[in-house]
Amino acid sequence: MMKKDEVLYLSYTGMMEPLGESQVLSYLFGLSNFYNFTIISFERKVDIENNNKVNQFKNKLSSHNIDWLFFEYKFGGKYYFQNLYKMYSESKKIVQLNNIKLIHARGYLPYVVSYLLKRKLNTFKNIFDTRGFWFDEKVDVGEWKKSGFFYKFSKTLESKLYLNADAVVMLSKKSISLIKSNKVFKNGNNITNIHYIPTCTDLNKFSFSKSTNNSKPFIGYVGNAVGWYDFDKTAKILVQISKFLDFNLVIYNADQHQLISKKLLEHGFNKEYNLKKVNHSEIAKEIAKMDISIFFIKPLFSKNASAATKLGELMSCGVPVITNSNVGDHEELINSYNTGIIVDIDEEIELEHLQNKVKYLLSNEVRQNCRKLAEDVFSLEKGIEKYLEIYTSLL
Repeated sequence: MMKKDEVLYLSYTGMMEPLGESQVLSYLFGLSNFYNFTIISFERKVDIENNNKVNQFKNKLSSHNIDWLFFEYKFGGKYYFQNLYKMYSESKKIVQLNNIKLIHARGYLPYVVSYLLKRKLNTFKNIFDTRGFWFDEKVDVGEWKKSGFFYKFSKTLESKLYLNADAVVMLSKKSISLIKSNKVFKNGNNITNIHYIPTCTDLNKFSFSKSTNNSKPFIGYVGNAVGWYDFDKTAKILVQISKFLDFNLVIYNADQHQLISKKLLEHGFNKEYNLKKVNHSEIAKEIAKMDISIFFIKPLFSKNASAATKLGELMSCGVPVITNSNVGDHEELINSYNTGIIVDIDEEIELEHLQNKVKYLLSNEVRQNCRKLAEDVFSLEKGIEKYLEIYTSLL
């Protein structure tokens, strides 16, 4: 039997977090049939202190012959260098000890480690799995000024990071177009080995049914209501829909219930609704009950490189969406497959037009369109195949 090549996977996201489980481990479990993996990740203190959870994940990873080393994640700019130094030091040891042939770095900071290591050792190939335009996110959230030193320096560094990667992975086709047209950093048109893989979904876990058989429409909201998400716009569209449709509203959210209730009240939403906190393991079952889901993401420049994980999950369950434009490939995909409504809530909405659109979303035809989109674009199996193609081309 041919010996498997050794791969080092670097992640700032914890494997014990829902995102790490769905957007890292789901892929690596499939890829581990072909490669030996070692993971270095940063984990939340609350997870590290849960011995049962740690042992559960160690056993799960071990069953796929994946070695796992983790550090406690410390938040804040002053810890960036400390975290990076830990990851760099351990990565260097593992690269030399295990004869690593490929480093797959998830996100900008882990890729900086890979970039620096390759300059020193140059014994492996590397993948820059970007997960977005991180430097532009710093500007969009107000941490950096676009005219400031940090941003200008980061743009020079960003060009070097991309150009020195053996392969680059982006979450949206729109982001690739922006890079190629030099609208993100200089010399982006010189990048050749760049690939599109969105946030994929386990289609078996997020199962499909042609109809929910709800007595009245069930509208659902899943996840965060702050940060990149604009819950004010969600509240506004709910008020508009309530003018012509009698529906049940359930909001699945961990710890922002007071803020959500306040926003709904401020915008005049006076129907009954249910606020629920559910475990990540239960969310697929809850999504499958929905007839429509709503979410609005702030359409900032960095969001051109995004793909909301929930979009693939909703599509997989056959749930159409009401959302906004200028976020990754969302608008193009939703319009191409006819799986939702793209709304600019800041413009005047014709109520009759919205009513007709919502009525159509409640049809079984649209649910089937959603599943087709999930199968064509967001399938975890297809995501694994795309990563496998990249790995094979490099090794």
